[in-house]
Amino acid sequence: MVRRLAVEAHYYVVRRPTAMNVGELVLESLSTGVITTDELNWIVDHQHQFDRQEEAAVLRLGRLMDEGRIQLGCRV
Repeated sequence: MVRRLAVEAHYYVVRRPTAMNVGELVLESLSTGVITTDELNWIVDHQHQFDRQEEAAVLRLGRLMDEGRIQLGCRV
C-alpha cells in the first residue's frame, strides 16, 4: 500500500511494509543507509519465519546499525 502526502507542494511516497522480504529490506537499507521503524517492526514480527540466510542477513543489519553505518529514520 502506498500513500502520497502533500507537503508544501512536494509529494512524498510513504511505503508500507506489506509485501517485503529480508533481502529487499537489507539491500534498501544498505543502499540508503537508513532503516525505518516500520521495517524494524516487520523484522520483529516475522523473525520466526526466517531461514538461516535471512537470520544471518538480519544479524549483519543489526551489526551495521550498532556501528552507525545504518541509521534509524525515514527515507524521503
